[in-house]
Amino acid sequence: MFALAHSATVLRDGRVVASRELAGLDEQQLVRMIVGRALSETAPVPSGPRAGTPVLELRGVSAGPVHDISLEVRGGEVLGIAGLVGSGRTSLLEAIYGAVPIRAGTMLLDGVEVAHHSITSAIKAGLSYVPEDRAAQGAFLSLGVSENLSAADPGRYVRRLLFRHRAERDSASRVVAKFGIRTPAVTAPLAMLSGGNQQKTIVARWLQRTPKVLLLDEPTQGLSGDPPK
Repeated sequence: MFALAHSATVLRDGRVVASRELAGLDEQQLVRMIVGRALSETAPVPSGPRAGTPVLELRGVSAGPVHDISLEVRGGEVLGIAGLVGSGRTSLLEAIYGAVPIRAGTMLLDGVEVAHHSITSAIKAGLSYVPEDRAAQGAFLSLGVSENLSAADPGRYVRRLLFRHRAERDSASRVVAKFGIRTPAVTAPLAMLSGGNQQKTIVARWLQRTPKVLLLDEPTQGLSGDPPK
């Protein structure tokens, strides 16, 4: 930016929040304009032994193109998995989530070995997954925001075999306010929202379940795109 541009205009949450000449502006000031707050260069690294037992543990797991993967995640930890395209990052997450069969190795949740793994059992066990391809695998673009938010647990709105649409919309309104989702209405089709607000909706869908482990595959993928025409 500093090598190519003379000025910068920053849009955040659908509004112009700043417009400045780049002369006399440093990188940290530009970051503060974009994010809305100052960011440190590095995150603090905790010292001392890791507390608690692992919530998720893989021992020599092979699935898809990945072989002999071992890792553990404890409560409150963030574990990043990096690799080139085709390295198997997505396959590994899908195997943890039950979408790809584990052909070798052992997976444990809360110290208990998972024997018969599927997406249904993964959700019941407290796993949630936000896929890389949001449009194809994570979003129902033609359905409303409220319906996308309730998709992970629609049963909570069913009483006496009737679906309570008003309760679904009321709950969606609270979630939209909590996560700052920009939408003209909770009934608006998800396709009307920007990429970032679509992603907020999908992440919020799963956070409502208070998962033990939240799997995020490229969570910032395509967030700068405009909503579909």
